[in-house]
Amino acid sequence: MLSFLSPTPIVTHELSRAADLPVRVVQTALLELELDGRVERHGNGAFSLAAF
Repeated sequence: MLSFLSPTPIVTHELSRAADLPVRVVQTALLELELDGRVERHGNGAFSLAAF
């Protein structure tokens, strides 16, 4: 999943399309990455790589 993310936010459905994965799979992966501090959730439902 990380290979489809960048510092620029992307919404979940676009990420799902890019990764060719169901939205629920992408949402689960993003939640795990968010809990690990590797991605950031934005107010509009988009995600980006976390700034270190």
